[in-house]
Amino acid sequence: HGDHASHLAVIRRIRTLNKDTDHTIAILLDTKGPEVRSGDVKRGIELKAGDTLTFTTRQEAQYDERCVEVSYDGFVRSVQPGDIILVDGGMMTFKVEKK
Repeated sequence: HGDHASHLAVIRRIRTLNKDTDHTIAILLDTKGPEVRSGDVKRGIELKAGDTLTFTTRQEAQYDERCVEVSYDGFVRSVQPGDIILVDGGMMTFKVEKK
């Protein structure tokens, strides 16, 4: 939260303190990744560890109950086999098996 000017002011203060004292204060930046939203899920999806779930960018596509539409058009280009996808703030994790 905040704007670039306020963040720059804080960073400059921290750098000044690091120069003027015997203490070192680290600067951590949390950058925002792409916002990925799921489409409407008509029915609940029950999954167990090891189950397969398909993510698709095809809007209104005909797909089975284990397929979820996502809003990020670059999704397929962005993920690679072996990547981990965190859903719901990390409450669920999925490993990309194939594209």
